[in-house]
Amino acid sequence: MSPWPLIALVVGVALGLFLGVPIPREWGPYLGVMILAGIDTVFGGFRGQMEGKFNPSIFFSGLLGNLALACGVTALGDRVGLNLALVVSVVFVMRIFTNLSLARRQLLTDWASRRDRARLEQEVARRAEESHE
Repeated sequence: MSPWPLIALVVGVALGLFLGVPIPREWGPYLGVMILAGIDTVFGGFRGQMEGKFNPSIFFSGLLGNLALACGVTALGDRVGLNLALVVSVVFVMRIFTNLSLARRQLLTDWASRRDRARLEQEVARRAEESHE
């Protein structure tokens, strides 16, 4: 697995924290849903990579689509007087937790498979030694 996505995330967060760029108050809901959309896409990409299904074009189109949809629904809510940013946030947080739980399950399954395979190989080697004696 490439370390570049994690490095880019750390650099991006550090720049955001230390540059202190002022953000207008009315952009708050949009920025919030865009951050959640980005996090959702990153965890979805991580999960896809773990499952051997990662495709960069799907990742980037998903990122852009999530960002556009999140901002569009938030803007629609602003137009009609509803806080749809909250709804979008809840949906993305649910997706983030789902991706994390599936990734955790995949990691644990892979770890258990490697452990079982190593035990089996040790057992085969032990029996082979016993049969040669």
